[in-house]
Amino acid sequence: MGYSAYLTVAPLTVLTVVVAMVALCFFRPKAAAHSLKGYHAFSRWLIVAGMLVPAVLNAIHVFKLFPGFSQDFTLAGFAISGLLLFTAAYLNRVAHAIPLARSAVFQELPEGVVIVDPEGRLADYNLFAETLLGLSSALLGRPVTAIHALEPVASIYSSASVSSEGLAVATVTIADRSIVARARRMGGNQGAARLRGVVMSLADVTERVLMQDELDAKRADLLRREHFAVIGRLSADIAHEISAPLDYVEAEFGSIKDLAAGSIGDESVRARVFGMVQEAEDGLGSLDRVVHSLLEYARRCNGNETPVPYDLARGVQTALELSRSNYSHVAVVDLDLGDTPQVLARGSEIDRVLLNILRNAAAAVRERVSSTGQLGRSWVKTRLEDSTVVCEIGNDGRPLDEAQGPHVFEEFFSGKLGKKGTALGLSISKDIVERHHAGKLALVSRAPVVFRMELPIAEVTAPSP
Repeated sequence: MGYSAYLTVAPLTVLTVVVAMVALCFFRPKAAAHSLKGYHAFSRWLIVAGMLVPAVLNAIHVFKLFPGFSQDFTLAGFAISGLLLFTAAYLNRVAHAIPLARSAVFQELPEGVVIVDPEGRLADYNLFAETLLGLSSALLGRPVTAIHALEPVASIYSSASVSSEGLAVATVTIADRSIVARARRMGGNQGAARLRGVVMSLADVTERVLMQDELDAKRADLLRREHFAVIGRLSADIAHEISAPLDYVEAEFGSIKDLAAGSIGDESVRARVFGMVQEAEDGLGSLDRVVHSLLEYARRCNGNETPVPYDLARGVQTALELSRSNYSHVAVVDLDLGDTPQVLARGSEIDRVLLNILRNAAAAVRERVSSTGQLGRSWVKTRLEDSTVVCEIGNDGRPLDEAQGPHVFEEFFSGKLGKKGTALGLSISKDIVERHHAGKLALVSRAPVVFRMELPIAEVTAPSP
């Protein structure tokens, strides 16, 4: 092959190299996909090549840089240049599309993300974090420690920044929401030279916490039900054990009265004996009523949770017998039990509510008796209002302070000023009446203290399960 032929093939060789570069650019994105810088750098080289190819080919023809080569490939150079520029534009578009897609995912994440640069300044955040914390673009670039909106997570950021693991996790409350905040130092443990900042994620677990609280409440309620079922069975056993000897003692006292009537001639002695026997019989009668009340209470605490027709007036009388030891020496109890229809209820639960309120009333009156020496007064009234059975229980003991009124149904409330109670009685009672029986329990008066319980009658509605 002669020298002139070589010069003829040379431009074709250049053209082949350029085409090879164009083909290479279609494979280059796969290699550059791991780095946006690769996309930008390669697209710049393609732009330079696209600008130079027509000029080089034209210069070869004009200045006859290759003697014996007379053909003009400038037009072909423009075609190659267009292809190179088109490819560069495509790569540049891809380079912009990748951060755009990443930004869309970043903004739509179902949890908040806050990014802090190595100097501790706010660098970026997504829509969730903006809504939760109240961030704005005006805060970008400001030190995290100087941004009031980031105070709830400032300690987590600080812990991640200085901890050896570069990780901190804590649960915080932000805008009444339970948030699990995680902060991770970017750059690993390679020292400050490799530190790229801190990324914080904020996951809203409020619903999960509420579900867990509800589950715990149901579990506690189940344990209380089991507890009272056991008490009911024990009460039944105790009542049965007392009932038989009690009947025997009552019969024997009857025999004593008959014997005294026939063998004691002295009228005054016989009267004294009869008086003592009568007092003993009165005590036995009271004990018999307590035993029957225990049996009634045990029957309702047999573990059967199915609502059944319940006589509220009878429940009041049972509760009074069971709480007699609480109020017998401190208060006189007035009853005004109207003729009311039955309600559909879990009897053992309503018994617990009545017992709790009556015992609280006795405790309030006892404070008055200890200070004045006079018996107090408690009262229970039942009546029908429209389709609701109403029960009011009041006492004239120490009234509640105005500040205490709104808190009587809170856990561990105590009527004694400055003291914290240890019981859950009233809070549980409210839960039983309102959640289990579709009723209402409220404090309607502070001086005197009066509680009002409303229960729908059996024909109108059934209690919630």
